[in-house]
Amino acid sequence: MEFFQLECFLSIVKNKSFTEASYDMSISQSSLSKHVIKLEKELNVKLFDRSKKYITLTNAGEEFFAHASSI
Repeated sequence: MEFFQLECFLSIVKNKSFTEASYDMSISQSSLSKHVIKLEKELNVKLFDRSKKYITLTNAGEEFFAHASSI
């Protein structure tokens, strides 16, 4: 796990959008998505429920958010 992946995750939660988080992080949306997918694979959990209108945290995502926020 890389610190940048944590920053990406926290930015998505803060902005409630992959698109807005990509602007916030100054990277492309596809790059941001790849970092999150890699993080999810490393943790072996799905962190976000994705839909066309909005994203929400899964239970695992909420638990991870509590730990990531303290780092």
